[in-house]
Amino acid sequence: MRMIAAVSQDWGIGCNGDLLYSIPGDKKHFRTLTMGHAVVMGRATWASLPGPAPLPGRQNYVLTRDYTFHSEGVAVLHSLGELARVEGDAWVIGGASLYESLLSCCTEAELTVVEATRPADRFFPDLTRRREWVLISESAPIREGGLTYTFRRYRNLAPQPLPNR
Repeated sequence: MRMIAAVSQDWGIGCNGDLLYSIPGDKKHFRTLTMGHAVVMGRATWASLPGPAPLPGRQNYVLTRDYTFHSEGVAVLHSLGELARVEGDAWVIGGASLYESLLSCCTEAELTVVEATRPADRFFPDLTRRREWVLISESAPIREGGLTYTFRRYRNLAPQPLPNR
């Protein structure tokens, strides 16, 4: 399992239910990496998608504690242990609590790091403070829409198995 997110310099990812950045190059990168794979998200991330509707070309999984939640086109999971049902390569796409809960279980994190900060109330775990996470690649800076960003790939040197709960 891998993670993907766009983060600001202070690791912010969202504010008031919205992403901090909408960058066409980042969206294309996200689509390229996740297409044909499973995507795992929390219920609030699901609700933030346009529609909300499943991301096309991907098996969509929503993790929620709400046993009444149901939505067409998604598989619903009610515990981290149920992630074992996800077939093939999966990408965790948010939100903040899911990133934190699954950080130790993921092998890689693909981050778009924007050289800016905006007010945020949701954050991605700061991988520079985690000894088991190492930066393995970084793109040259990309300038688009008045923002500068890089694509960074981190690897978890000691991934843990999925929890049974």
